[in-house]
Amino acid sequence: MNKRRSFITISISALMAVSILVLCLLTFQTNHKVFFDAAVNQTLETIHVIRDLGVEKVESQIKNLKMDVEGQIKEHHDILLHGSQMEQADALSNMLLPEDGIDYVLANSDGTMLDAKGNIINWKNELDLTEAFKNKNTSVIEPDFTSDQQYVFAIASPLLENGKIKSLLVMRLDGFCISHWLESIQFDTGEGTAYIVRKDGRNIASAREENYDWITTKYNAQEIKNQDEESKTVADLEAQALNGKTGYGSYLWEGSRNYLTYAPIKETGWGLYVGFYGELMNNFIEQSAGRSMISSAPFFIILAAFLILLYSYTNYNLKKEKQYANELLLQKKEIQQQAEDIKMNEERFRVALAQTNNILFEYDLQTGGITKFYTTKIKQITSSLNDLKEQIFMNGELDDESLEKLQKMLLETRKGIYDNECTIKVMYSNGKFAWYKVSISPLSEQRKRVIGIMKDITKEKLGELDPLTGLLNKRVMNEKTAAYLQKIQEQETCALLIFDIDDFKNINDQFGHPEGDKVIMKTGNYLKQVFKDNAYVGRIGGDEYCVFCFNISKEALEGKLRCFYQEAFRNEKKYITFSCGVVFGHHLRNITFEELYKQSDQALYKAKHQGKNQYCIQEIASLKQ
Repeated sequence: MNKRRSFITISISALMAVSILVLCLLTFQTNHKVFFDAAVNQTLETIHVIRDLGVEKVESQIKNLKMDVEGQIKEHHDILLHGSQMEQADALSNMLLPEDGIDYVLANSDGTMLDAKGNIINWKNELDLTEAFKNKNTSVIEPDFTSDQQYVFAIASPLLENGKIKSLLVMRLDGFCISHWLESIQFDTGEGTAYIVRKDGRNIASAREENYDWITTKYNAQEIKNQDEESKTVADLEAQALNGKTGYGSYLWEGSRNYLTYAPIKETGWGLYVGFYGELMNNFIEQSAGRSMISSAPFFIILAAFLILLYSYTNYNLKKEKQYANELLLQKKEIQQQAEDIKMNEERFRVALAQTNNILFEYDLQTGGITKFYTTKIKQITSSLNDLKEQIFMNGELDDESLEKLQKMLLETRKGIYDNECTIKVMYSNGKFAWYKVSISPLSEQRKRVIGIMKDITKEKLGELDPLTGLLNKRVMNEKTAAYLQKIQEQETCALLIFDIDDFKNINDQFGHPEGDKVIMKTGNYLKQVFKDNAYVGRIGGDEYCVFCFNISKEALEGKLRCFYQEAFRNEKKYITFSCGVVFGHHLRNITFEELYKQSDQALYKAKHQGKNQYCIQEIASLKQ
């Protein structure tokens, strides 16, 4: 009886133990499945976020490239449409290229294009621009291999004349630049990769360099769609994004199931895919889920304790994975906000620059080079002191004197002198001038870089100049000469010359006032060329000019006068002559400008009285000995 009771008790205990063991195992498996499913969902959510960031990055890059090409057209529109071949090539060579840029070319509808070196090329061997010539908006020329197997990506913008496309400005880039944009979209989950397929289904970019063979072999899942079941599943999934859909799916490849998230790139109609290989992803998730597993112990207490620990650990990992996904989403929002802030700051910066017409540049004190350069269009270039004359002003030329001033100030800045400034002058191709006052301010406490501010002072400068000739006006001529006479040395020689165009009224009466103005301007140019050193040159009014020379001998002065009379209007059809009164002297420290001018005017009267077309020099010493 006791044996039977013992047997029943042992059987019941054994059954309870087995039941408890089975219950614990079922509970554990249930929790493990919950954790596994959660890990899958969080992994997918992460991949979706990475995919969306990739789409935004590619669309942003393409929009910026379009804006760059359209900006170049606005800047060089007339030359690109009507300039000579040499002028067009020169404009192409001066256009700024982004990273991975190859060059700018000007393409014509007859199949020819001009490169920046002036060479004529057949674009049909390089790019397919047929559709771009039908589109009045900026077009994206999808990456493809040229006749010499160079992988080229391009942006083409039309040049319109009378509403018709005359030619295209094309920015060519290394086709792998799109892959470079995706290189940051890398992750460990399932050894995944990101890639892009163009509208016809061909692979054109990949985030992993080891997958570049998809590009070089021109892999196209759509072309082999009916080859086998695996090709069909890949092609069907890739077609979703090409049809404008966003989502997630799986496909068969080499006998295993892999996973893919997809989304369209609306700017181009391409599809962007973030894929991860099924077997490796399953291993990753299994490893994540398996972190909560330990060997089962034979005792119920250990199993019960394990269930409690497993439950706690599962919840902890679920929260952790969810927190990670939330952090990634938060980072995405922060990136978007930062992008908006940057865009807003650039807009404010552009508006501020446009209002002031100022120019800014950053100067590296360690290397002695200009690292960034900002104009009202917020364009940036890298440069050095040797490139300033050619690059620092769009369509303008910095003369040697201004370049020397700027170089000297920057070199002094490297020595620790920050409170100096200089004034530079720029001449543009249309004959106009601009003046800038350049000052330096440290950019950081370490003073490794400084920012240069080029303040536009053109209006102030123009207030000092005669509007017709560009010479100093009468007021400034008077002030500069009077200031110099106050500090002139006792033994220093100087001269004041007054020029008058002979019978200028007859020129106006015979040829008209516009031709008379041309004579006035040309006379000013001749005077500037002859008296360009140690002299102030101005127009007093009408057909009368004034030149003040300092540190000049009488022989040198007469040489300049002979040169002027020989060269001025020598090749002109009109017969133009001049009378000139000159006062030359030394020991003039105490003389005033008015007194010197009076003496010169008397000499001019004498030259007129003696028959015109000549100069008369009156040599004097100080009137106040």
